[in-house]
Amino acid sequence: IAEAFRRNYTVDEVYELTKIDKWFLYNIEEIVKFEEILQKEELSPEILREAKEMGYSDYEIAKIKGMTEEEVRNLRKSYKIRPCFKGVDTCAGEFVAYTPYYYSSYESPYYTIDGKEILDED
Repeated sequence: IAEAFRRNYTVDEVYELTKIDKWFLYNIEEIVKFEEILQKEELSPEILREAKEMGYSDYEIAKIKGMTEEEVRNLRKSYKIRPCFKGVDTCAGEFVAYTPYYYSSYESPYYTIDGKEILDED
């Protein structure tokens, strides 16, 4: 799918070939478009954070930038870009979940205390 977008296929063309929901195709297209930004721009804190939020791994960023994975990881750490962990409500709030699980994300972490959102700015 990504290669089709790299070859300038439109979302409609990819949809006709795959029948994958266009919502997913638009998201994949955005990720592929961001590849060009990664190739051309300096790896600033803003660019690196956006890449991580889009789901790029350190390995993928390194490959695109001609760096090692370790160099990207060290740069990410120096920018204080770290994953946070979020819980999944497996019972959709219907009752207490005894089997919750967590996932890592590079989205901005936030916490709710007494109805107030608290941002984790370190």
